[in-house]
Amino acid sequence: MSNGPSLLTRLGRLGPGLAIAATGVGAGDLIAASIAGRDYGMALAWAVVLGAVLKYVLNEGIARWQLSEDQSVLSAVVQRFPRWITWYLAVYFLFWTAAVAAALAAACGIAAAALWPIMGSTAWGILHALIA
Repeated sequence: MSNGPSLLTRLGRLGPGLAIAATGVGAGDLIAASIAGRDYGMALAWAVVLGAVLKYVLNEGIARWQLSEDQSVLSAVVQRFPRWITWYLAVYFLFWTAAVAAALAAACGIAAAALWPIMGSTAWGILHALIA
């Protein structure tokens, strides 16, 4: 008589979501978490746990949606929600893209200026943005 999936099967189901969640942790996340830990100690431990759980649930849900529906979540939003939500997301993603591009150019500029101090970080950032 079977009592359901084995422990190994259950752990195997966690794999894809955990792998996707792990790829979203970058150097900035590690630095910010270290500084927050230094400044606030264990007072923010609940936020780490909550963030990890939410990230796992969202990544796993989106991955399962795309595998089962053969459609991205964004295209489903465009097809199934009112038009104003599509426009809201378009404007949001436009600003979000500009903010991320500026942050990446600034980070690359700071790194390049530290490695090769022949120009300032702003000039290096602009150069990197133009080349990329």
